[in-house]
Amino acid sequence: MCCSWNVRKSPFLAWSVISALGFLAVSPAVADMVDYHDYVQGLSQTLAQYDFDGATDAERLEDKKGTNDLTQSGTVTYRVAGYDATSEAFTPGITPIGTLLTSSSIILPPSGATCEMVFRPDDISGTAGYIVAAYDLSNRSYLALTQSGNLTARAGTGSFSAGAYSTDHWYYMATTMSYDSGSNTTAVTVYLADLSSETPTLAAHSGTMPGTFSIDLPYGIGALWYNSAPQWSFHGDIDEVTFYSGVMGEAFLQKNLNRIANIPEPSSVLLALLGVCGFGMVVRRYR
Repeated sequence: MCCSWNVRKSPFLAWSVISALGFLAVSPAVADMVDYHDYVQGLSQTLAQYDFDGATDAERLEDKKGTNDLTQSGTVTYRVAGYDATSEAFTPGITPIGTLLTSSSIILPPSGATCEMVFRPDDISGTAGYIVAAYDLSNRSYLALTQSGNLTARAGTGSFSAGAYSTDHWYYMATTMSYDSGSNTTAVTVYLADLSSETPTLAAHSGTMPGTFSIDLPYGIGALWYNSAPQWSFHGDIDEVTFYSGVMGEAFLQKNLNRIANIPEPSSVLLALLGVCGFGMVVRRYR
């Protein structure tokens, strides 16, 4: 029978296996922002990835996936402490407005697109602060913004709140959008987790908005890019922004949250042992 032995003859062996299984169960998988970078930068669905890391400003503005590097509008502050010790963030300028802008349009498929962000708000006033957003007087695509203490997303002429935020907390937020031309509506889902909590938990918030989202515009990161100019800066720090082609599912986003927040996952060795043999069979004792 699979994985069975006589415990009376091999008590030390049985104790060793049980101890090893216990160690595997509580030993977290090593994960941090570097692990996240390595993973998403290698995916075919990733359109652009900005981590704002590097030894020079040019490196901090690089699209780490493709060729859509950022340009700077106004004054921003680099080399800001990021969510963890492996990454850096940047801070948009407030007065005058300072932001980063994709050099060319981000082409988002109308059938579905996703933007994933890590940021830290430091203001809770009623003034809107745009994290990733574009608007051309026709199509509106506000992938993440703060307003009146809430994290919000907008497409077309709609808007909805994904939840309240606290200042000086780091947040993970992923916004998916897909357009239905038959009904002229955009389905939006926002996934949100407070990275500064003891146990970051991913929560999903969904809604439908009239109209479409911006599919072929330059995006402002740290301010709304509106009518060829930046407006309404985000108050806080931005660590990560990743654009994907397609609506990325909750399981995918949960795994990325685990990578970023260093959330332990069950050991694959432990799962294999339990799946093949069953815990009771591993330490089965013959009578």
